[in-house]
Amino acid sequence: DNDAATACLRQLGIAYVAAILQDTGLYDLRGAGGIWVGKEYGKLPDGFGPRVARTPDPLGGWTHAGTARALAAFLTLLWRGRLAPPTACREMLGLLDRQGAWVGIGSWFLEGLTGATGPPRPVQRLYSKVGVYRQSNGDCAIVVRASEGVEHRYVAVGLDASAQELRELIVALDTIAIMPP
Repeated sequence: DNDAATACLRQLGIAYVAAILQDTGLYDLRGAGGIWVGKEYGKLPDGFGPRVARTPDPLGGWTHAGTARALAAFLTLLWRGRLAPPTACREMLGLLDRQGAWVGIGSWFLEGLTGATGPPRPVQRLYSKVGVYRQSNGDCAIVVRASEGVEHRYVAVGLDASAQELRELIVALDTIAIMPP
């Protein structure tokens, strides 16, 4: 939720968040970039801490950014319970669970898998975060599903695409991820 993200950003401060992202390798100042949070998401009233100044990322000048590599690493650490204390990781997964009771934008990856033609692609769980900026969309997800009695878990990231392109991308990625050796 954008207001909750803004409240956290105000409490922690952009400098602290940037330092954590750099220390964990989720943002690389040497040229690879990564995840960057450089402005408030929501429009909270005063009383939730001081407003934060817009702080573009040093490499690309974006106020919000994420590379496929950094987003995949983030989700992998989250799934393994190593992004934060395990209880916090479980809580974050609960917020990203697209089969649970959630509000807001859904997942184009979930829509792609459940609406695909061809062999059925039953999804056991899908933990997803979407991003929308002007005409550009992104989706990143942890996908858990079974195929021929085997449980498969993988991370998928699609950036700078239309909703339909993201639906098609996840079907192609799923075909590769589930392919027998």
